[in-house]
Amino acid sequence: MKKERKAGIEILRILSMYMVLILHYKLHQNVSSLTDINYKIANFVDILCVCAVNCYVLISGYFLSKGETSIKKLIKTLSPVWFYSITILIVNLLLTEDVIKYNNLLKFIFPVTLGEYWFVLSYTLLYLLTPFLKKVIDNSERKELKSLIIILLFFSFLSNFLGNSNINSNIIDKTRGYGIIWLTTLFICAGYIRKYKLENKIPKKFLLLSYICSSILVYISFLSIKYLNDNNILIHSIKFKATLLSDYNSINIFINSICLFLLFLQIDIKNKFIKKIILFISPLTFGVYIIHCNPLIFKKIYVELLQIQKYTTSSNYLIIMLLKCALLFIVCISIEKLRQLIFKLIGLIIKKIQSKLKKWFWIWYEPRFFDKKEARFYYE
Repeated sequence: MKKERKAGIEILRILSMYMVLILHYKLHQNVSSLTDINYKIANFVDILCVCAVNCYVLISGYFLSKGETSIKKLIKTLSPVWFYSITILIVNLLLTEDVIKYNNLLKFIFPVTLGEYWFVLSYTLLYLLTPFLKKVIDNSERKELKSLIIILLFFSFLSNFLGNSNINSNIIDKTRGYGIIWLTTLFICAGYIRKYKLENKIPKKFLLLSYICSSILVYISFLSIKYLNDNNILIHSIKFKATLLSDYNSINIFINSICLFLLFLQIDIKNKFIKKIILFISPLTFGVYIIHCNPLIFKKIYVELLQIQKYTTSSNYLIIMLLKCALLFIVCISIEKLRQLIFKLIGLIIKKIQSKLKKWFWIWYEPRFFDKKEARFYYE
């Protein structure tokens, strides 16, 4: 029997991918051309959205920690990556005069193994580790699992602190939360939440308030560290980056991720029509990431198609940014749905061909006599 998907968590999946689009909007914008108020808006929205990747991993960990894994499922997940990588490469070669070097060409042909998409590579490694991580979660006592999570979080937060300073250290993870260590930590946290059913332990209002307060704290720290660094107020030998509390593996962004994750786990959609729309969109979100993050079109989408530089001084900056990202999201899910339909059609055609081949094979080698006693076929 097929398990019913949780609508609340699927909303978070959709929201997380929309947040990723917003993060990349600012990434490709020339922030120096923003007005003072728009610069502050852009930074605060960026801080609200930076927990998106963590949320996406928590969702995966929540379901994978109890689900079944297989190479077949992994290949099915990764097949769109190769499809879009090769398709966009061919279209780019046909329609543009861009010169692609041999090394880059290999990256497009092998986008996962050569790390063209950092998240896909890290997710693939996490998926391969899932059977072992499940055993750790299932076979550990609550106290042991809690201790493991505390140790992993401590070293992750320490890595974030030292990695955002000029203090030399050889024991830290310098990936800033982009690597397999942080994804594994989030996976175990999600597994712990699922195993001990923590989703209903904390009130929704508290979770929402914690998310907002933590985001404000990150924003204040961002402005404060930037001011202290710019004016050389900190000790000369020690400097901190403004991203101290806004990296994926920072304590505040972790808090934001957990708060949103627990909040949406508690959301239950009763309206069948709305639920149907949510469950229709959510499986398309991974395609949004693969399409818009393709290196050949990543910058072009924002700079040339969305023309994000035109609105840096607009008084409607926030509204324009949200609408443009919503438009990009709709276009990407439409393309991904078309891709899914094409793959489904190809699958049906292959099955039909296989069926005909089997039928033809059986007719060709049809036995002329069958000895029931001996239980074998005889041919003339």
